[in-house]
Amino acid sequence: MGKTLYQFSGPKKEIIKDSGGSPIVLKANLDPLESELQGKDIYLIPENSTDIAPSSISVNETLVFDNGSWKKVDDYRGKVYYKKVSKEKIVISELGIKPDSTLTELAPSSPYGEWSGTAWVESLELLKDAKRLEINSAIQDASILYDRMKAVIAGTTTFSKIQIDFEKAIVLAKNKSDLDKITY
Repeated sequence: MGKTLYQFSGPKKEIIKDSGGSPIVLKANLDPLESELQGKDIYLIPENSTDIAPSSISVNETLVFDNGSWKKVDDYRGKVYYKKVSKEKIVISELGIKPDSTLTELAPSSPYGEWSGTAWVESLELLKDAKRLEINSAIQDASILYDRMKAVIAGTTTFSKIQIDFEKAIVLAKNKSDLDKITY
């Protein structure tokens, strides 16, 4: 009959668990020579193993073997969070890191969302700012096309050297009218 052992791995000495989250249990064999020499049962205990039973843990916790005992450590590895201010996606990859109040598990609902304190809500100001940038870009493109057309009229270039993108002009007009329709 062997002694029950629990394994840990890596530099942090994290407990090894099965796919269901339970500690993997091994049985240590009796060392017949040492047992006979010392007059008591001596077991062969492999490296990175202990006969100290682990305590139970909660969700988002794991155990590490430290100085002869099991210690509970926060374990949010693989969990995805989002910064409430910047919407930046954060994936926790290390033991001992616990998400703080600047993060949420809720993914932003759109690029124009803002954190309200409990959820992401659409921000008309962010949407209007994005539309203004889009319109300014379209106006700049239209200005470049206009300058090229003046060059054609002046005879300094030919139509074959210019690619006029009429869709940009249509998008410009459509976006301008959409911006005017946005109300509070």
